[in-house]
Order: sequence, then structure tokens, then C-alpha cells
Amino acid sequence: MAILTFALCLIRSAFLLLSHAQGAETAKDLEGIKKKIARERQEISKVQKKEGSILQSLEKIEAALEKKNSELKRINAKLESILAELQRKEQESEKIASSLRARRELLKRRARALYKWQRGGSPFVLLNGGLSVAELMQRRRYLELTVAYDQELVRSLGAESTRQESLRKELLKKREEVDEQRRALVGVKESIRVEREKRREVLASLKREKDAHMRALKELEQAALRLQKMMDEISRKAVARPAPAGVGFEAMRGRLEFPVRGEVMGGFGKTRHPEFSAELFRKGIDFEAPIGEQIR
Repeated sequence: MAILTFALCLIRSAFLLLSHAQGAETAKDLEGIKKKIARERQEISKVQKKEGSILQSLEKIEAALEKKNSELKRINAKLESILAELQRKEQESEKIASSLRARRELLKRRARALYKWQRGGSPFVLLNGGLSVAELMQRRRYLELTVAYDQELVRSLGAESTRQESLRKELLKKREEVDEQRRALVGVKESIRVEREKRREVLASLKREKDAHMRALKELEQAALRLQKMMDEISRKAVARPAPAGVGFEAMRGRLEFPVRGEVMGGFGKTRHPEFSAELFRKGIDFEAPIGEQIR
């Protein structure tokens, strides 16, 4: 009976030691996981700060791009207006040039007729011999006035043609300037667009990094929860496992046989050193037995 009781106590003690060791190992693992969780949360916080910074820069880039789009629309409208005005001026110049050519041709014919009149007499005399001198002179006067009018008109048309050509050249110059501004603005807009795409790629990379940390954090939190449940279960079993009724050292107190035949020389518990008077705590019992006595 004593051997059985002692064996049961040893088994219970071994179970308690095993439970304690298992609980300590689980607690150590849980502490390590908690540290990893803290690190993952720090990494997530860092990534979120970077995301915020990239988003702010993207907002500024989008605003700059929108501004350049507005400027480009304005310049395109200005360029279209200049092109329309240039086309109108070219049409006007063509009309003036056509009218000028016709007037010059008419002026040549009238000037030639007047020249012949002045050199050899009026051709109308030969063709219309019934006309009086007064009528011939009147017709000559009309011809001179017509030639003078044509000359003035040719000069006026020439001046207008010169002015139209000057305006056309000015419009061509403006078109080139505006077109150069448009090309420069398109280049700036393209560089802004490229920068925006780069920032979007960085943002996508940060999102993938954050998602990876979030998945790792979720797995660690689940692992921590499982370990915590294990610790709770170990603690519950250790507390809930009672000693068998009627057994154990308390139940056998005063009834256990000595492990050897002899006298008790030192008891269990507090005592004083006989020489130094220091307080000691004895964890066992000392027996004095004859030499060769068998230990049970």
C-alpha cells in the first residue's frame, strides 16, 4: 500500500512537472509570437505612413496635371483661333490678289488705248467718223479719268495686299509661338503623367507589402490565440485535477514505515545549527541505522 501511494504521488508530481514544463514552453512561444505581432504592427504602421505620403504627392500631381490640361485647352483654343484667322486672311489676300491682277490687266489695256490716242490720234475717228471733236475729247477725258481711277485702285489694292501679307506673316509667327508653347506644355504634361504612373506603381507595391504584413499578422494572432487556449487548458487541468481520496502523504501520515531500521536523528523543518546557531531548514529526515541495514 505504501509503495502504491508513493508511486501515485510520483506520477502526480511528474504530471505536475510535465504540465508546468509544457506551460512554460507554451508561454515562451506565446511571448515570441507577441513580439512578432508587435513587429508586424510596426511594419504595417510604417507602410501606412508611406502610403499616406504617396497619396498626398499623388493629389498634388493630379492637381498639377489638371492645371496643365486646362492650360493646354486654352492654348489649343488660341491656336485654333489663330489658324482660323490665318485662313481668313489668306482667303482675303487671294481675293485682293485676284482683283489686283484683273485691275492691272484692265489698266494695261486702257493705258495702251490712251497711249495710241496721244501718239496717233483717236482710233474712234477712224471707226466713227461721224463723232464731233467735242465728243471725242469728252471720251478721251473719260478714258483718262478711268485710267487714273484704275491706277489709284491698283495702288490701293497693292497696299492692301502688302498689309494682308504682313498680317499673314504676323499670324504665322504667332502660330509658331503658340504651337511651340503647346509642344512644351505637352512635354510637361507627359512628364507629370509619367511621374504619376511611377507613384501609382509605388503605391501598388506598398499595398502588396501591407497586405503581406496583414496576412502575417492575422496568422500570428490566430497562433497566439491557439497558444493562449492551450495555456488556459493546461492551467485548468492542473487546478481541476484533485488528489485521489484516501491516498497521498496526508492520508498516510503516521502510518508509513521507516525506510530503514534505526533511530531518527534529525527531523523535517526549521532547526538551528548546534555550533553556529544559524537557522536552517531541513528538507528531509535523518536516520541512524546499523551498518549493512537494508533500505526498504
